[in-house]
Order: sequence, then structure tokens, then C-alpha cells
Amino acid sequence: MLRPVLLAVDDEPAARSGIEGELRKRYGADYEVLCEGSGAAGLQALEQVKARGGDVALVLADLWMPEMIGVEFLTRAHGLHPNAKRAC
Repeated sequence: MLRPVLLAVDDEPAARSGIEGELRKRYGADYEVLCEGSGAAGLQALEQVKARGGDVALVLADLWMPEMIGVEFLTRAHGLHPNAKRAC
């Protein structure tokens, strides 16, 4: 059985690494933790989860990313996984 996904998106490598470490340490046993460096990569990851029939529990996004602001990313993520909780 697939574990639900926690996805974090942040364009800053140090911040992304810290978030990923904390999420894996605290929730890694129960959730699949994914971290991406851009909104486009995050949307691609969400599409892959959807294609394999997986569930997304939480989507976190950096508010200020260069290519796509966090609010836009979360709006588009909602279209792919409407039941996922979202936060910027």
C-alpha cells in the first residue's frame, strides 16, 4: 500500500534541505516525503503521484519563488489533489 505524500517546494537549497530533513525525521515512517526546487517540478511530482493513484496529504510552498509564487503553485496543486491540505 502506498503511503500518503507530503510535498514541500522551496527554491532555496538550504531551506529545502532543512525542511526535508525535519519532515523525514518526524513523518517519514508514515508518509512519503518529497521536496522539489521549483513550482514546475512540484507540479510534475504531484502529477506523478496522481498517475500512480497516490494520495497527497500536505503541500507546502515557499511564498516567493522566482518562476511561480507559492499561492499560484498551491492553486494549481489544488486542481490536481483537492483533498490535500496546503500552506505557504
